[in-house]
Amino acid sequence: MFVADVTREDQVARVEREVMAAYGGVQILINNAGINVRKTITEFTLDEWNSVIDTNLTSVFLLCRAFVPHMKGHGYGRILNMTSIMSWVSLPGRAAYSSSKTALLGLTRALALELAADGITVNGSVPGRSPPR
Repeated sequence: MFVADVTREDQVARVEREVMAAYGGVQILINNAGINVRKTITEFTLDEWNSVIDTNLTSVFLLCRAFVPHMKGHGYGRILNMTSIMSWVSLPGRAAYSSSKTALLGLTRALALELAADGITVNGSVPGRSPPR
């Protein structure tokens, strides 16, 4: 087990080194870290806002930046980002969460296009839900 605060660049780099030392490679990355602070926009502190964005979005950037280079060149790789139905619809008091998950959906789409030629698929998952049509 590899434990880290995935919002911290130094800890993600440490986990990358530990995983590569233990396994020598990586083919699958599942980005599942997430938090939700339910407050109206006027009640949010900047620290709370940043905490949600850092956990739900920046962590995915950091982990992909660390592990994608190890996937490239093998013709295969899988990245699964846990998105949310809140990337399509929202509710009151979910501004930070919905914003982070909508941005994560955009990141997922961009990475899917960027990495397709390397045989790396990138998908978003909403457990038990399909996006509206």
